[in-house]
Amino acid sequence: MKKGLLFAALALVALLFTGCLKSTKATVTVTVEDVNEKVVGSDVMVYMFKKSAWNGGDCKPSDASKEIPTEDDGVAIFELSLANLEFIDNQTTLYFAVFNKDDKVIGSKSKVIKSGDNVRITIKLNEEL
Repeated sequence: MKKGLLFAALALVALLFTGCLKSTKATVTVTVEDVNEKVVGSDVMVYMFKKSAWNGGDCKPSDASKEIPTEDDGVAIFELSLANLEFIDNQTTLYFAVFNKDDKVIGSKSKVIKSGDNVRITIKLNEEL
């Protein structure tokens, strides 16, 4: 009888604990459009920055936390594990950018990300690649 009650109590605690856990992942889908608002093709590198590295856009590709190339449809998908990001009140602001060959930002977008988010953003380039 005591074992049964102990098992039931442990099962209840485990169930309550897992119900309180939030997702520690998020997905950001980034579409890149050129100056004519047409979706770019494949292999355009999209860089993701934490707030501390973004520095108002005065940054380099080597400062990025992650980089993903676009696919044929002009989309780069960032699957994020939020454990390594700078969270305040269960959210963080991430910055996504495309650079030209001279490492100048030619398009960017910021987004507040929360645990479990699945968000879409579009970066519109202000000059040709």
